[in-house]
Amino acid sequence: MAGPRPVPPAGRRDLGDRGDVLALLDDFYRAVLTDDVLAPVFEGVGADVPAHLPVIADFWAGQLFGHGAYRGGLLRAHQRVHGEHPLNQGHFTRWLLLWNRAVDARWSGPVAERAKAQAARIATAMHGRLEGQRSTPQEVLGASAPRLPVVHQPHSH
Repeated sequence: MAGPRPVPPAGRRDLGDRGDVLALLDDFYRAVLTDDVLAPVFEGVGADVPAHLPVIADFWAGQLFGHGAYRGGLLRAHQRVHGEHPLNQGHFTRWLLLWNRAVDARWSGPVAERAKAQAARIATAMHGRLEGQRSTPQEVLGASAPRLPVVHQPHSH
């Protein structure tokens, strides 16, 4: 028998659909594009984030809700970026920090926690692949390999 469900903090609910994913991505990329560590990468490769938001939303909706609309090449796109502006562990750690802040600012619940955990697995797999590790992202994501830390920030009120 399951225990009582945790009550989300006031003003926050769990991620529930693709619309919530789009709102999360909007918050997240607003932070990324003004971040001292990550903004130069996006600027350096001429990333058109608004044009890619629907594709990124398809990816995350698939990760969180099982919708199968994503048809992109996640690794291939990041390999191109890595070729132009090498991505290191610091980039992935910062990405996770900003992702977790964006999730925690508006959402709380099992899907929000899954979004943070999945982001950590993806960052670990992506970093490994870009550094030339032989395992595929699917192998890393399914393994209990060491992962980059999920960084939690205290909430400010």
